[in-house]
Amino acid sequence: MRPRAISELLDDTFRQYRRHFTLLATVSLLVSIPGLVLGVAVALAAANVQQFATGLQPGATSAELQAFFQQVAGQLLPIFVVGGLLTLAAAPLIYGAPMKAAVEVIAGRNATIGSVLRGTLGRYFPLLGLIGLYVLFLIALSIAAVLAIVLAGALNQAVIAVVAIVALIGLAVWLGIRWALVLVAMFAEEAGPVRALGRSFQLVRGEWWRTLGILILLELLIGILSVALGGVFSLLFAVIPDLSLPARQALSQVTSSLVGAVLEPIPALTITLLYFDFRVRKEGYDLEELARQAAQGPASA
Repeated sequence: MRPRAISELLDDTFRQYRRHFTLLATVSLLVSIPGLVLGVAVALAAANVQQFATGLQPGATSAELQAFFQQVAGQLLPIFVVGGLLTLAAAPLIYGAPMKAAVEVIAGRNATIGSVLRGTLGRYFPLLGLIGLYVLFLIALSIAAVLAIVLAGALNQAVIAVVAIVALIGLAVWLGIRWALVLVAMFAEEAGPVRALGRSFQLVRGEWWRTLGILILLELLIGILSVALGGVFSLLFAVIPDLSLPARQALSQVTSSLVGAVLEPIPALTITLLYFDFRVRKEGYDLEELARQAAQGPASA
């Protein structure tokens, strides 16, 4: 546990990723299954709707258009409703398990797939509460934006709406960076959602631009890897003969979800390393760890 430069953070991220690839990737793949099933269902339904739409002529009658919209509602609406509820129920696992695995790995614990999943389930309701807080925050931002637009319309001053929306976006970005470490704090310190938000806010104080730069660089790396891996599979599907549109879209969705799941541990590891880096810099966490190990006494032979 020591302060790290940005290059060292990224080097350590990929070193830990290679060393614990099986654990990290398996956990990420397991919790991505609900999103994968939903994505495949939507892709298949969308392909069927697209095939039905190609049969409509430019001068389609109202009955044909009505039949088309009925098919869209009949196929997509139930999928979105049921899938959305299932995804919401699984959201604490989807977002929490990769971070839990990263915390265990960086902390040097002997984690297993089962222990990571059990540990995440043990924090299910705090994680669900955190998601609820984020949803309320987004609702508040949306209401503020609507009110700004209404006020601008009443005063016939469009610039008010533009300034207000830009300010709200800036606030969301600023808080998003200040809260970047919240999931790590929840697992590393067994903190509740409100306390974890406060801990992240505190640790990032004075390090906002550094955190932003690391996250941007990380997103660029993940984007490049995603495009590279996704391009390989897209090229493969393109040369497969006699592949129907639904099958092609379903395979594309599966590979996209799998690529995303395999890469998901990378940002989790970087953010976890950043959390411990800030604790070392600001709280002497390395000395705290040494003192704890010394208090435990020498290991038995």
